[in-house]
Amino acid sequence: EVVGDFVGSLEGDRVGLVIFQARALTLSPLTGDLAAIKARVGNIGPGLLNDGTAIGLGLSEAVLLIKDSPAKSRVVVLLTDGENNSGLIEPMQAARVAQALGIRVYTVGFSGPNGIGVDHRMLAAMAEATGGIYYDARTPADLADAYREVASLERSRLGERRFTTFHEFAPWIAMFAVGLLAADGALRATWFRTQP
Repeated sequence: EVVGDFVGSLEGDRVGLVIFQARALTLSPLTGDLAAIKARVGNIGPGLLNDGTAIGLGLSEAVLLIKDSPAKSRVVVLLTDGENNSGLIEPMQAARVAQALGIRVYTVGFSGPNGIGVDHRMLAAMAEATGGIYYDARTPADLADAYREVASLERSRLGERRFTTFHEFAPWIAMFAVGLLAADGALRATWFRTQP
């Protein structure tokens, strides 16, 4: 529900969706159809992938998804409830690739009330390396706050959208110049042609 609400708040942005367990799977390429992404998020459940937590692989798949995007700001929000225990790509290795490509990674560890089961230090290091922030979410309210803050931070980084209207005067000046040339040609064809 929290991730679905977050997606719904991203009006005007293109969003993709990658899930990971023992391997990673792209459920949606980048799209502006937020309703479709929200529906995909609502349908995610256990059993789609083999059990495990391949954080590095999940981040790598997300980076591949957005690396060619011409967007001014390219961001991955990585949510996990476990420690990396699967996959051939180490999480910090994937974070360094994201950093090299200018992709900011916000990491969210959903660890439950006791904070056990998530590698907080590694997730914080991944976020810091890419210019993102790590969030330790222990309740659904913490998770909602983390996603709200990510959306707010990204809006402030991009700044307010401003549109400028230009009025072109060049066509008017060109028409005036053509008019002067025509008048000069017409006057040369009359008695003014003998005048110095």
